[in-house]
Amino acid sequence: MPAGRIVFAPGDVQLVTREGTFGNCERTLEETRVFVVACAKLGDEQEEGLILNLYVPGVWTTESFTAEDVARMLRARQRERASFDYGFAAPDPSTGALQYFVARTALQPEEQTGQAWLVKVAPLGDSVYSLLHTRTFQGPPDLLSEPMRSWLAESLEKKDDPALTIEPAEEWLGIARGAR
Repeated sequence: MPAGRIVFAPGDVQLVTREGTFGNCERTLEETRVFVVACAKLGDEQEEGLILNLYVPGVWTTESFTAEDVARMLRARQRERASFDYGFAAPDPSTGALQYFVARTALQPEEQTGQAWLVKVAPLGDSVYSLLHTRTFQGPPDLLSEPMRSWLAESLEKKDDPALTIEPAEEWLGIARGAR
């Protein structure tokens, strides 16, 4: 496994990255049948976090799907006041399998906030996962677009952003299957 990779296992209490420590993870099976593990950045619980989504055959859907299918769905998903900023695919350095990356932003003018997401979508065993690094920005909506897009660009340039370096252990798939 290339240097800098962090394997996130079900027993991990915290994830220590160069961006900070993430923990207090909550596990849920959403109405969409996606198994979700959400971890807040410690000391910054309201502003930044990591979200692991597991798309498991037989739980999420009975139809076959690939990481590319999930990435395409995430890219097309529309949220009010949200925009797709960019996306691309790149091979995983250790497996050669294509990983898909999606960057999105959203504004909530009434709350004077904006949110940016850097998302990695990749295969995991017979399933697919997406890992989101999300950050909330405060301020007047007309001034938030630039800092949000800068954060996304800087996160990709550093190459050690949590969305780029963390990968879930396959043990998560058994837990997701058991959550049905």
